[in-house]
Amino acid sequence: MAKDSAHLTFVGLRNGCFYFDECEQDEVDADMFELTGTLVKLIRCHNNKFLILNATQFDLKDLNAAQQSCSDYKLCINIYKEPTAYSTPGRAVILSAHKDNKIYAAVCTGDKVLAEEVDIQKKIEENVHKAVFYMIQDERRHCFKLKSSLYPDKYLGFDENDSNKLVLRQYDPENHYDVVTLV
Repeated sequence: MAKDSAHLTFVGLRNGCFYFDECEQDEVDADMFELTGTLVKLIRCHNNKFLILNATQFDLKDLNAAQQSCSDYKLCINIYKEPTAYSTPGRAVILSAHKDNKIYAAVCTGDKVLAEEVDIQKKIEENVHKAVFYMIQDERRHCFKLKSSLYPDKYLGFDENDSNKLVLRQYDPENHYDVVTLV
């Protein structure tokens, strides 16, 4: 097993040989997510309710016009550059909210979505993560689906029996419980 390493970039092929140049370590693509920006938005769901952090869990709530302009109800959509080795539709994001001088992110475990206290990191050294979702635009309905990076066949959605409960669901194109609109 090799213990030394050099960071190289492919230059070209000549006379049947591969040629490389050395490059700086920060030029190397890696299996990690890198924070590129943050949007602060309201997230409106299927029944015109808004996704908010209530105590330490995410809930849906009706908001009047004054509440909609209040930053307490807005969520941060932390946008990450995904690992270049993966071609996933959409943008890698972490949904977070501030509450009592703490930051909570929507994290998935099994079919549950929980609010977990986190530090929003500039780099996540993994290629999947419990808090990373892919925000995919649904062109037909002018809204977004949030696909789990940890459970690639699951989407952020709402329990049909308790429509205020945030869960992971299988995507159903005929169902309105698994799409959101950014306001």
